[in-house]
Amino acid sequence: MVSTNSNNLEQAVVDFQELDIDDRLLLLGLIYQQFVDSIPLDDLRAIAQPNVDILVQEIQQLTLEEQLTFLSDTLSKEEISQEETLLGVASELNNSNFYPNREYRLLNSESKLACWYLIAQNLAAIISDIPNEYFPTPPAIELFNFLRSLNINRLVFFLKQIL
Repeated sequence: MVSTNSNNLEQAVVDFQELDIDDRLLLLGLIYQQFVDSIPLDDLRAIAQPNVDILVQEIQQLTLEEQLTFLSDTLSKEEISQEETLLGVASELNNSNFYPNREYRLLNSESKLACWYLIAQNLAAIISDIPNEYFPTPPAIELFNFLRSLNINRLVFFLKQIL
């Protein structure tokens, strides 16, 4: 696990990926709560791809359970090949039950960060309740404490790596 005195972001990324999915979602919710005012939405929108707002709108149209499944899937699935991604997008476009995982994976890191930020704003009530309903594991707490010690630029770098 990351030492609280360490600035090793690569290790923090590895540590994050080793957490179970509940801890990952909880940690992202805690980061959002802690730093929501530090990352201006206009700055994220300025660097995001144009289709981020459309993707977020599509995600908002999912049921709450589907939204949480989407968030879990984006954090837990292994990277898929570009060919699988393109085939999946074509398949999803022909499917009336559009599920945005593959479209999300086509986004660049800045757009993924903007997407999560916008989703977090829309799920703010749920995110704020997560710490009350779920207790993080000691490795998640240690990682969160490390992340809280980072300046905003290093935190954004970390988020781009994990998203």
